[in-house]
Amino acid sequence: MEFAEFKTTIKTTVELILNNRTAANNEAETISYLIVPLIAALGYSSMNPNEYRTEVPVSTPFKDLNETSKIDIVLQKQATPLMFVEAESQKGNLVKKGVTQVTSVLPHAQKDLGQQQLIGVLTDGIRYLFFADFVPDVTHKPRPFKELQLDKMDLNDYEFLYHVAKDSFNFDWLRNKYEQKTKLTNVKSSVEFLMNNPTDEFVKAVLLQMKEQGKISGNITSKVISDYKPAVISALGEFLSDTTGDGQPVVSKKEPEKKANTLLNQFPISIHLTAKNSPEIDAQAQLLDASGQIKVLKGSHIRQSDTEGYRATEFESLLQGRVLSEDVVFSKPSRAANFILRVTAINGWEAWKDELGDTIAKYRN
Repeated sequence: MEFAEFKTTIKTTVELILNNRTAANNEAETISYLIVPLIAALGYSSMNPNEYRTEVPVSTPFKDLNETSKIDIVLQKQATPLMFVEAESQKGNLVKKGVTQVTSVLPHAQKDLGQQQLIGVLTDGIRYLFFADFVPDVTHKPRPFKELQLDKMDLNDYEFLYHVAKDSFNFDWLRNKYEQKTKLTNVKSSVEFLMNNPTDEFVKAVLLQMKEQGKISGNITSKVISDYKPAVISALGEFLSDTTGDGQPVVSKKEPEKKANTLLNQFPISIHLTAKNSPEIDAQAQLLDASGQIKVLKGSHIRQSDTEGYRATEFESLLQGRVLSEDVVFSKPSRAANFILRVTAINGWEAWKDELGDTIAKYRN
């Protein structure tokens, strides 16, 4: 099926599903009225056991190794498993109820079903979360590589569904697309950390460049590096802010994938900010709109000490020790992140995370 025809089929099916959503009051009805119609539109026949299996047993990661759990649905092509689906009722919290279960079952399903290239799907019939092991998650925080909602579909979502449909399923396409996306996110995070916590080698490289330009002279000793480090941190902060307006890293001119136009009615969105190297940091907030306005909530914990070059804000008086005493609204994510992390510049769109652990860049307008 050509993509244009496929897209039309999916749009028609989604309209039917959205009309049925109020009739799905439990998991069984969610599967029948919401999930199965989309599966059929993707080309998998629920009447063919080589394409559609239910209540498939796999070894469970939650109980004794001799026990098993059952996967709701396994989708196959010519008896080869491609995806498994775990369904939840719309009445519950999809993330809290199912994410850990799906990501824990995935490696066991790969083994028991004899298929390493397997996609795990968690859904309530409207919201779909897709999981795979494209890139090992060293943080051990389960997160989907793709999320879509049937009532907020865009062209990227139709393209994605086309590559998980039975006749056009392409695991390599999915891996290439989303593995690179994950790597880019990880690289950005490391670059931002380096810019706020430059090593002596980094500072020395800056000083060597200054020396070549005739701006300094003499040997670059440990004392010179130490003396210049605060200035380097401050200069990086000012440069990033002046260049991009909101601490966006200049290492990448590419705009983040824009999905805010399909997510606008979700605001306010619960978000949080933590730091692996500073466990005391625990900031809870709300993303108020697609422009990046953030309300940091009372009781949020900031970093215990300020980093070199940190510039105090007008909100310092609202701190009781290192705890925020009342809600504070920031106009941009980076300003809020700078305040919490006590740094000079950081990309707030990448620092703040939603309940899935995704950066808030996907909500950006």
